This record gives sequence, C-alpha cells and structure tokens, in this order.
Amino acid sequence: MPSKVLSLRDVRKASWLAQYNEVSLLSIDRDEDVWRVLSEVGFDEDYGYEYFACNHRDMSGVIGVGYVVAGSMSLNRKHLTSIYADLTDIMIAAAHQDPSLARELGELSGKQRSYDHQASLEDDSERSFAKELIEPTWGSVEYQIKELNDLCFHIRGSAFNSAGSLKTMADYKQYAEIHKGQQ
Repeated sequence: MPSKVLSLRDVRKASWLAQYNEVSLLSIDRDEDVWRVLSEVGFDEDYGYEYFACNHRDMSGVIGVGYVVAGSMSLNRKHLTSIYADLTDIMIAAAHQDPSLARELGELSGKQRSYDHQASLEDDSERSFAKELIEPTWGSVEYQIKELNDLCFHIRGSAFNSAGSLKTMADYKQYAEIHKGQQ
C-alpha cells in the first residue's frame, strides 16, 4: 500500500485538537480524534499506522524535531477528489488501475526514476560527508529523536502486532485495554 506521512504539528491545527500537545496526541485515547484529521487528508483507516519522531518539515514550512504519523494512503474516490489529494496521490491511484496512464502522468510532471548509481546501500557511518552538509547540532537532534521514540514506545507500545504488521486502530485499542488492566 502507498504510504502517507503527516506531522502531529499539522494535526494539532484542527480546532478540536489545538488544546493538546504532540505527546498528549500519542495517547491511544486520542486516536479517534486524530483519525478524524487523518482520514480527511487521505489516510486509510483499514490499515496499520505508526507514530515516530524525526526531524521534519511540517506544512507551514517549520523544520524541527517532533512526531509524525505514517500510514497507508486511501485510494478511494472521496480522497482522490478532495483538496488534500496531490498529484502524487493521483498518480499512485492511477498506477493501480492503469499503469500506462501513471507512466504518462509521471512523464508530464517531470517525475521519473533515477538509476544514476549515486545512492548506495553502504552504512552511513562509514560515509564521509562534506562539513557543510552536516547539521552542527546533529548529536543533540539524534538524542532528542531517540528520547521521543522511547516515550512513544512507553505510551503506545510496539507499533507492530504479533504477526509483525503495523497495528491498526483496533490493535491499539486492544493493547490499551490490556495495558490498563495491568496497572
């Protein structure tokens, strides 16, 4: 399934979630409120999703460390005809029904795969980067991300169910019921 990612800073822009901070939105009790936003912007509720911390740019252009939610893109007409569907969403949906149309849309948009061998699968720790490409505070950012991901795990548990798939909303609810019973 194609994937979608949205910053929790953007989710908080919904009027009914503005009073919460990102950490309080991690609560499984808030999932239904968060999903009102996610389903509107094209997330598919029938598939698994996960929260994680990273350094990212939100829709306002603000770059910073925070939480994002990642899940599967909805391929239904409601999303594809909404104001939240971008060209990439439409091309992905077209590829499921008509690969030649998707190829044509990709060529018209100027987007294409690159096989220039610049990307490598080697371990990043063995690479050397030009000093101007390295963020001066990368150690601090790395530490913040690790701490936020640990906090997310503490609040939500593992993002994966016993079968190894991303948890769905029902899986998270079941986890919350079991976890509350243990406290």
